[in-house]
Amino acid sequence: MKKIIFITFLFLYSFCDAQIDSISRYEKIIKKANILVQSKQYKKAGALYNLSLKYITNLKKIDVWYDWLNAANCWSSANYPDSAFFYLNKMIPKENNIGYDRLLEYEFWIMKSVALKTIQSDKRWKEIMNVMEKSKNREDVKINKFLKIKLDSIAYIDQKYRSKINSTKTLYGENSKEFKDILYNIRLSDSLNLIEVSKILDNYGWLGAETIGTSGNSTLFFIVLHSKLEVQEKYLPLMKEATNSNKAYKSQLALLEDRIALGNGKKQIYGSQVKINPNGTNSLEPIEDEINVNKRRANVGLEPLEKYLIYFGIKYKLPKEKNKSFRP
Repeated sequence: MKKIIFITFLFLYSFCDAQIDSISRYEKIIKKANILVQSKQYKKAGALYNLSLKYITNLKKIDVWYDWLNAANCWSSANYPDSAFFYLNKMIPKENNIGYDRLLEYEFWIMKSVALKTIQSDKRWKEIMNVMEKSKNREDVKINKFLKIKLDSIAYIDQKYRSKINSTKTLYGENSKEFKDILYNIRLSDSLNLIEVSKILDNYGWLGAETIGTSGNSTLFFIVLHSKLEVQEKYLPLMKEATNSNKAYKSQLALLEDRIALGNGKKQIYGSQVKINPNGTNSLEPIEDEINVNKRRANVGLEPLEKYLIYFGIKYKLPKEKNKSFRP
């Protein structure tokens, strides 16, 4: 029995390592392709976009649609319409629940693209637009427009004052009346937003993007995340259940679990939380089993910690394993 467990653990660790390696290789290839596009070497860039598909065939946890749009632009610029339509069809498959908000985003960027204008006279362009319209109509029927509008309004209020924190602090200082007013308004809006979101969660459960749109679905998460510890713990089981039915994102659940762990005086699990030091710099909060943090992050669709912490101005290097021998 122990031998079976040992083999199972080895398989899981090998799978996570392979997954991290695939994402890393994919990102390197895409970076090289984008550089070639900037220098108008479209055929070479297109070949790299094609190569990148090898590394994401079984990786459904990373969002690659924008890379597919870039590939379509690239092949269109190189005058290879077949390849351009290949990537557009990958973006907008005929049978897939993408979500109404995401479809609108696709439509916006596709129509905005200058490179794709050269293939709009092709009959396949009309087919793509028809698929887009049918998908939008199919998704639109499922949307609860009343709740979507309410949640979009809540999202605006949630960010209204948070977006001014850094600029207000820089201009007036953290001890100023202006900065304290910002903090007060954030606390006030958070409490009011929570009342409305709690009504939705308690009455409807954790609604997915197909019902309230992608932005509305994310609003549920952010309002809970910005709440007190007891509120976060109250809705944690509901969000866990929602991830199992694809109504919530595992990557967002990871952030909530990290915040709850720190709130209870424990170490975080996924390394999503940083703190601001008195001198204004950022530092990483303690992580449980830090050596394996990137394996856990990959499993929920989060980028490697080294890359994530760049956004916070933190140079990070994963600690080396002291003892590589494995004991189940």
